[in-house]
Amino acid sequence: MEEERNLKIEVGIVLLFSLVISLSGIRQPLHIDEPFFLAVAKHILKDPLSPFNFNFNWYGQSVLYAKINNTPPLFHYLLALGLYLSKGKLWLLRALFTPLDLISALFLYLIAARFLKRPLGPTLIVLASPAYLINLPHLMPEKLMAVFSFACLYALIRAFEDKNLKWYWISASALSLALLSKYAALFLVFPALAYCLEKKMPFRKITAYFFISFLGIFLYLFYDRITNDAALSAIAGVFSTPNLALLPLYRARSFLSFAGGLAIAASLWPLLSLKKNTKAHALCFLASLILFLPFFDAPNHLISNFQRGTGIVFSYLALISLRELFTAQKEKGQTLWTSWFFAASLLQLALYWSIAARIFIFILPPLIFGIAEKIELEFEAKTLRFIMAASFLLTLSLSLTLRQVDFAYANSQKKFVQWVNLHDTSKGETVWFTGHWGFQYYMEKSGAREENWPPNNIKAGDIFITPEVNTNLIFPFALAGQMKQFNEITIQDPIPLRLMGSSNIPNQAGFYSSVFGFLPYALSSSPLDRFLLFKIQKTPKTAK
Repeated sequence: MEEERNLKIEVGIVLLFSLVISLSGIRQPLHIDEPFFLAVAKHILKDPLSPFNFNFNWYGQSVLYAKINNTPPLFHYLLALGLYLSKGKLWLLRALFTPLDLISALFLYLIAARFLKRPLGPTLIVLASPAYLINLPHLMPEKLMAVFSFACLYALIRAFEDKNLKWYWISASALSLALLSKYAALFLVFPALAYCLEKKMPFRKITAYFFISFLGIFLYLFYDRITNDAALSAIAGVFSTPNLALLPLYRARSFLSFAGGLAIAASLWPLLSLKKNTKAHALCFLASLILFLPFFDAPNHLISNFQRGTGIVFSYLALISLRELFTAQKEKGQTLWTSWFFAASLLQLALYWSIAARIFIFILPPLIFGIAEKIELEFEAKTLRFIMAASFLLTLSLSLTLRQVDFAYANSQKKFVQWVNLHDTSKGETVWFTGHWGFQYYMEKSGAREENWPPNNIKAGDIFITPEVNTNLIFPFALAGQMKQFNEITIQDPIPLRLMGSSNIPNQAGFYSSVFGFLPYALSSSPLDRFLLFKIQKTPKTAK
């Protein structure tokens, strides 16, 4: 009875913490890729049977959305329902999706509780990590994928521990829904298979499990093949995009920097037994040092000594953490943790278009839980409680600070657009822009235009605006001689931490994509963003 009571209390703490974190972000403006998915939700309300059959500009040219869509439709339909119920009020839309965050948190705790004697601390540390706390509240498919991914693994664990096949088929169904939420859920195949094999599940039942798991996504792709015929080519496009983030050594630097920096508290735990493994620590540090030698820098890639040092430290912490995870022997959850971490990491390193913190939502739990299970054997309960409490406070403080910076960036896009609307469009000029994310949403909402570049109907007197910390920026160099910069607006923030940089603001922070930098966040006072405003001096000859 006492154990059951403690379980209920801890579940309550996890849910309350998740609720507070989620609700505290409902006032954030639309951010990063949220407008990309919201566009589909709006179209579904008009044409529910053809969710991707409309034109959209996200890469500099207006094309059929189906050709750039790399996500199955399940989340889009759920978002459309939320949009309908919220009547377009963003804060209410975010609030309606809060239960998904609570369900994800619950399943994470229940997974940890199956293997750890003290699951509360490690679970709260996962929930407080920058990857989870900043990314999961976003209105993006990872939110739904997390629910079904964690449900899949929890149900699979229960199937074998409770010897109840009902949970086995629930797990397969959850995996099917995870794949319909985001293709990245494919990583679940490996830990599910590894766990089934460890438990000696008959081959026939394993085959049935994966048949159920893949049936939904197979039917969707088959339907797409006979209608749009665009899903597979859109997926392939993600994996073939040429950029700096695809260079093997750069990806290795980014992955290790993200692993160490996002799981900073858990990455410090191996230091508690430094005297026992001095040689291993020295080798991990040497490997990090070599990886970050200037000799291996990409051409024209400017890195300060401080940024390089930060990468070395984060990578070193990641390597010693991985050593702890993969050298465990007596731990009950070893097979699950290692197979889960390996599969999610392989997805991030080998398949995903860049290293991104939102993928670490699925990488950090096995890393943190695996190391936590190991150190439970090394320390007494009192010492362990102190370690977990200190780790949680460190992680939460870092994440809340980073989220404040992230909010300031998102809000700056909206505030800037309001300024432009007041000072420029009121004079009658057409405002053109390049850039995406929340910036695109609010610019278009204000009446600004993002034409296919080069634009063919731009005229003298028009305004052209480009941000510097944004994605898929296309500067109209063909018009450079006919444009004159007349203003520059720099957005600063007093907190000296940054989640993103650019070629013109090279702080090496790339939280949302390693295209921007190899660090998950950087100690820097560089601008959050900089907006350049140009006046078109002469109507181009090509203009209509």
